Amino acid sequence: MMDISDGLMIDARHMAEASHVHVTLDLAAIPLSAGYAALYGDSAKSRIEAASWGDDYQLLFALPKAACPPITAYCVGHFSAGQGISLTDNGTAAALPARLGFEHG
Repeated sequence: MMDISDGLMIDARHMAEASHVHVTLDLAAIPLSAGYAALYGDSAKSRIEAASWGDDYQLLFALPKAACPPITAYCVGHFSAGQGISLTDNGTAAALPARLGFEHG
């Protein structure tokens, strides 16, 4: 488990690297607030943008597929054998952006 202070995509990649697995994030599963959707829309582009921003108050964690978390949580992807990160949009492959999130210098 970790916070997503550097952005969902980059922190998911960090978690996958530390665990020696591949992570696939589903853009369609990333929850957007009503306010965000009203300002930026509800498209793959707006979800990629939201997933590259950080949030110190949200946590990213992994559970076995059949597990039921004891809190409200959103399944935004899955881990599998391999390495790296990929994006899908409701099951269709999506291109990774040039910038996944905040990079510490």
